[in-house]
Amino acid sequence: MVTYDDLVMALEDAWLSVGLHEHALIESVIPATHDRTCKIELFPEHAEPLTLATMPPWLEINFTWSPVHQLISEGRDLPADPLELTLTYTVTLTNHRDRSDIELVRMFQRAVYQAFERHFPAEIVDGEGISVEVRRIYQPVGQRVELEAVQLVSSTMVDYLSSGKIVMPRHYASSCVLS
Repeated sequence: MVTYDDLVMALEDAWLSVGLHEHALIESVIPATHDRTCKIELFPEHAEPLTLATMPPWLEINFTWSPVHQLISEGRDLPADPLELTLTYTVTLTNHRDRSDIELVRMFQRAVYQAFERHFPAEIVDGEGISVEVRRIYQPVGQRVELEAVQLVSSTMVDYLSSGKIVMPRHYASSCVLS
């Protein structure tokens, strides 16, 4: 069984291997349940200052290390408890504000498929859909609000214990196509 520190180090190796750097790493312990949570925000190199117009696609990884995970990592013989990594990929677009939600979703899915085809051709699954949430960011301008940007957000959950390896989600590879 992997330890918490092993998992965090494996995640760091994975994000460094795909050219990302840590933007934020937030760890906390919930005393009532003894859960240890970890949230990591990862970015590629980007221009400063970071604004909506210069925001690169970025990845957020979350997981909770439970007391059961800790006991198993210490050698206790307990039934395995899923260790779920939540991976959320966000793309901010300022140049596609006039597109409909369906156009944006199709554009995102097409970019992911093309990037995956280029980087992992042996692992392509035809017809596999990728869930995408379209968010619109509005800013006040005088007495009204104007659309400033659109965000495409895609989340997936992976059970680390059943896969046994850390893999950056395939939709991160689409950043070059959408940016």
